[in-house]
Amino acid sequence: MYIVMVGGVSLLGHLGLGDNFDSIGEVKAGDSLGEEGYFEVGTVARKETAVATEPNTYLMEFNKDSMRIIEAQLKSTDHSLDWFTLNNYIKRQWVQKRSWRLHKEQEVNNFRIY
Repeated sequence: MYIVMVGGVSLLGHLGLGDNFDSIGEVKAGDSLGEEGYFEVGTVARKETAVATEPNTYLMEFNKDSMRIIEAQLKSTDHSLDWFTLNNYIKRQWVQKRSWRLHKEQEVNNFRIY
C-alpha cells in the first residue's frame, strides 16, 4: 500500500475486452493506493497501473507487516482511536477505488457494440 506524500497519480485500469486501458481516477497528496494488498485476503493481483501525473511525485510504501506494527504500537500506547481513524480512512480510499473501477467497467460495457 502507498500513500501519496507529494504530487498526484493517475490509476490506469484494464477495461473490457482487448487491451483497453483508461484512467479510472486520480489520487493526490494524502490519498492512498494499493489498499487491496492490505484488506483483501490471499494473493491479490494488481488491478491498475499507477502513473505520476506531476513531476516530483513521492509515495510512502507500507507493507502488511509494517501496518500490523503500526496497529500494535498505537493500540498498546492508548491510541486505539488513532488506529481506528487511520484504518477507516484507508478503507474509504479502498472502497472509493472499487467504485471507480465498477463505474468505468459499467461505462465500457454500456457502450460496447455486440
